Amino acid sequence: MFEPSKTVSREFFDHLVSSHELGHDGFHGKDHWLRVLHNAREIAAETGANLRVLELFAVLHDSQRQNENHDPEHGHRAAAYAVELKGTWFELADDEMELLVEACRYHSDGIVEAHPTVQACWDSDRLDLGRVGVRPDPRFLCTSFAKRPEVIEAAFVRSTQGVLMHASDLNPSALQLTLQKLQDDWGENFREYTVLSGRAEVISVDPENLTRVIRSYLYLFPDGDSFDFARTIPTSFVTEECVWTLTWSDPDEFYDPSGFTESDYDTENLDIGGAEWDDPDLPDEVFERAIAHIDWWGTGEWLDDWEQNSTPKFMEAPARLRPYLQNALALYRRQTLGRKGYWLYLAAHPKFLWQRISRQSIWRTITPEQFRSFSFHRRS
Repeated sequence: MFEPSKTVSREFFDHLVSSHELGHDGFHGKDHWLRVLHNAREIAAETGANLRVLELFAVLHDSQRQNENHDPEHGHRAAAYAVELKGTWFELADDEMELLVEACRYHSDGIVEAHPTVQACWDSDRLDLGRVGVRPDPRFLCTSFAKRPEVIEAAFVRSTQGVLMHASDLNPSALQLTLQKLQDDWGENFREYTVLSGRAEVISVDPENLTRVIRSYLYLFPDGDSFDFARTIPTSFVTEECVWTLTWSDPDEFYDPSGFTESDYDTENLDIGGAEWDDPDLPDEVFERAIAHIDWWGTGEWLDDWEQNSTPKFMEAPARLRPYLQNALALYRRQTLGRKGYWLYLAAHPKFLWQRISRQSIWRTITPEQFRSFSFHRRS
């Protein structure tokens, strides 16, 4: 139950609830906000952290989420939204506002070092991980109060008694836990693949026999298939559509999305397909996650000398991948040769030098957006 304060009024909270486009049936709606608010008030009372900042963080940090899964910019949007609301729905001093913006912006990045009030904000959120079946790990908490075993246990109990476990049936967010359990139980089936994205839907529910039938949809990243000129990059994705029958053994756990004890898939309703890199229907998040899994250093190692007969034919690569291939190979050579060696290499290869000049990026060959899309480190 919401308890208003001088900082977060009933009208303000109702405004946030009604304007939350994602809705409140998943992991990041008002029930989560209320538990974070409860945690925030406890932490503030014990640590002396700024209560005004903590209360505002609790109701704002997930208010701008656009989906229940991968939404890395939602904290930045929440921070901008807080700035927009200041002066209309609440008042904060400038130094307090800076703390609120920082707390919202980076709350999902796993950081533990910050101002004590910002740390308290992050702890109030992380203590509510029980709603997704995860017990808070003290290694990823910031304050000594939040790390206490009794505090973690109490928060975990509050989370697991939330709306998720007692909903009329499993919503899309809860089904993500179901998919994770299926991947764990059937790990042998995924040994040659990385699961990039998945969703599921409930087809039928039989509470009397404690069974559900669900349909899953997965995008998989194969480990073995590859381009001739880029051996670390699969030629395409694999898609899987499958119908599962799930059985729970304990009636009290029937609304626990990962509480089933048996799972069987229907071989007659198993559809294995594929998706190409340039497929216009390929979701952006799938492409981005795939980029992050590629061994870009291996791409450079395979073609250690461009001047030999193994010159990569970039026009044969999917158009969406060509900038990443070109930049990864250039960065590999840059890191292995060093600045002086790289300049000598360019001088000896006029065609490649002209490519660099035409791009206006002789030395800095990776754009900030592409650099964030994959990790590329010098080997020791």
